[in-house]
Amino acid sequence: MLILSFFIISPTIILYTAGYRYDWENKKLLTKGTITIDVLTENVRIFINNEPISYSTTLSLGLQQKPSVRLTNIAPNKPYTITIKKAGYHTFEHELFVRSNQTSFIKNISLIKKAEPTKLLEKTSQNQQFSFAKHAQHLLYTTQDRKDLSTLHLRSLEDQKDIVLYSTTTTLPHTTWSPHSQHIGVFFEGTTLLIDAEKAVPITQKTLARSTAPAHLWEKTERSPTLYVMNEKGVEQVTEKQTRTMYQYPSSSVWYIDEDSHLWITNEGKHTIITQVQQEETHSLSQPINQIVDINAERIIARTRDGLLIEQRKKEGGVYKAKNLSTQNLYYNDATKEWLTWNEWELWAIYENGTTTLLNRMNDPVTHIASLDKYGMLLFVTDDTFFMFNPGYYITTPLLAVDHIEHVQVNQEKRIIYFVGSVNNAQGVYELPY
Repeated sequence: MLILSFFIISPTIILYTAGYRYDWENKKLLTKGTITIDVLTENVRIFINNEPISYSTTLSLGLQQKPSVRLTNIAPNKPYTITIKKAGYHTFEHELFVRSNQTSFIKNISLIKKAEPTKLLEKTSQNQQFSFAKHAQHLLYTTQDRKDLSTLHLRSLEDQKDIVLYSTTTTLPHTTWSPHSQHIGVFFEGTTLLIDAEKAVPITQKTLARSTAPAHLWEKTERSPTLYVMNEKGVEQVTEKQTRTMYQYPSSSVWYIDEDSHLWITNEGKHTIITQVQQEETHSLSQPINQIVDINAERIIARTRDGLLIEQRKKEGGVYKAKNLSTQNLYYNDATKEWLTWNEWELWAIYENGTTTLLNRMNDPVTHIASLDKYGMLLFVTDDTFFMFNPGYYITTPLLAVDHIEHVQVNQEKRIIYFVGSVNNAQGVYELPY
């Protein structure tokens, strides 16, 4: 009996210490799983199934000590609730399923502060205009005094200092921020100015201002900002140093210039787009388009009457594969190099190769989306509430409710949300640390 027991018990102990478990329900021999947790926020508490666990810290590229956990003795084929907490921050909680002989990951988790907004600027009238630069480093806004003097202000959100860009008793010029850099386009009749917000000085241009912007688009670059403007002569290229006519082509309501400086236009029926290069590339689209949103080497994104059309530039099986989305809103996420598009019910991602993924189904109409970090965490904004959405774990967390939200921009480096809206019946520009 002793010898028999030895040959039964010894292999069982050896297999158990080696990480093997017998699944009586499925009648299988399983190995233990592993859980790895990496958190970007310092000094957090980590729990598994409400049990606190200790962790080590590793030095991240930002030269901060980040919590790191690796647990290797985890019973497989079971769910585990991971909770990450810190005083003054919103709690992260996610159910993680551990499989046999596999590692399950929780990574790049950044907790969001619980904070109240601080007013930076009073909104003095309903007609006052506000617009944020990319990364919310600067703010353009207008004022009007009792003598009907209208003024265009540029404020640095770093030091809260203002300069007066332009003043007039008639009409202020239309302005547009580059979506890729800290540059402003200012439109006068026959003249377009390109201004670096970091080096801005008052505008001495006194020609007639344009109250509406001509058809224009910004080149997708941060280093040498370029603004393209369509007029009766063709397409003008505007830089800080010069303005020149780039394409002498009849005015077209649908046009685009890609990263290789190739002009794309539609034919009269708006079913075909053509690139004006040495050898033309023509695409016969399945429906008319109203705007070309983006073109890269692999795909075309265009607005249609009913939403978005995403079409590949390379044929597969003799045809161009296309996808139609019933969405209207667009946001380009620099962090993940993808377009986000949404309607009242769905959020989609459009990738560089033209493929699409449904990221989330939404309960409340979202008015704005912004990136909160380089790992893909997003800010959802409704008419009166801020939400955090983590697409990697499909977690949506309410952050703050206010009276009303009009415009939003995020400074990821400073971890501040800037917004124009109303808080406790007081309208203005606010900052919200996160």
